[in-house]
Amino acid sequence: MLLRPVLAAGFSLTLASAALAETKATTVPVSARFIESCTAGTQPIEFGELPRMTTGKTVIVSRKLVVDCSSQVNYRVGLDAGLNFSAASPNRRRLAGPNGAFSLYTVLLPNAGGDPGAIWGDAGLGGTLLASPFSGTGNGVSSEFPYTAVAFGVVPGVGDPSGNYSDTLTMTISY
Repeated sequence: MLLRPVLAAGFSLTLASAALAETKATTVPVSARFIESCTAGTQPIEFGELPRMTTGKTVIVSRKLVVDCSSQVNYRVGLDAGLNFSAASPNRRRLAGPNGAFSLYTVLLPNAGGDPGAIWGDAGLGGTLLASPFSGTGNGVSSEFPYTAVAFGVVPGVGDPSGNYSDTLTMTISY
């Protein structure tokens, strides 16, 4: 009777040892997909508090376009005509104010990679303002490009009521 439990224990050890004696290999897939990427942004364009203006007086503010694109990726950044665009002022954007008043402004291309002083538009990227977009090539790090915005005063004949004036631009990056 004592032999039976000892034999059973010995048999179990033999099976366990035999199971660990074999090895099998299998593969584990590992993958990644690297993609080109680009982002663009800027600070809000704020002309601040201005005295009542007349046509011909200008106010200039400076801002920075920030672009972060993968290395060697060609990109174009466009700005549309804004919410208050008028065909009567095709190369200017408009800030809408109280009582139907408008103040004209424009945004000029950044100084790098374009024609400094040219109007910044979105030709070929939606085409609401048929001026050139800003173009460049990514270098894998965030890059800053200074640009200017210019307020031109009021639309002649409409007046310049005091109050808040605003517009909204859409920036599009294509790469």
